[in-house]
Amino acid sequence: KDQAAIFHSWFESVGFNRYNGKLLPDFIEDPSGEPVTVSRTMEQTLPTDVSPGRVPPRSAAEILPWQPKKKTGSIDISFKEPHLPIGLRTRSCNASEPASYALCGLAVQDGDSCRCWNYEVPFNLKTTLYIDKLMALMK
Repeated sequence: KDQAAIFHSWFESVGFNRYNGKLLPDFIEDPSGEPVTVSRTMEQTLPTDVSPGRVPPRSAAEILPWQPKKKTGSIDISFKEPHLPIGLRTRSCNASEPASYALCGLAVQDGDSCRCWNYEVPFNLKTTLYIDKLMALMK
């Protein structure tokens, strides 16, 4: 059960959120011995039952500090897409040769088959292209 939880939590960490249609906490309570369909969805289903003593929600403007509008010509660093794409690269490996799966994010041996899974970052995080220095200068 613990091994199944660790295995499936790797997929959760790279953006998947449904396991045979269930959320991870519900799924790992009763893991299936059968093949599992791992998928993701953007849909949120919130409970509709409201307790009588519930405090009404406040708007974000009541909680967070108000930020003035950006100056003309300032750089917009916001993401245009509400959800970043998920990229996974898979390849075969050999479980008897550790070098063949040394760089895998997750290596899975199933009988004689070995599969290597790696998360692919949707944009370059390795360099700032000196934007951090430019921003510091613009302050």
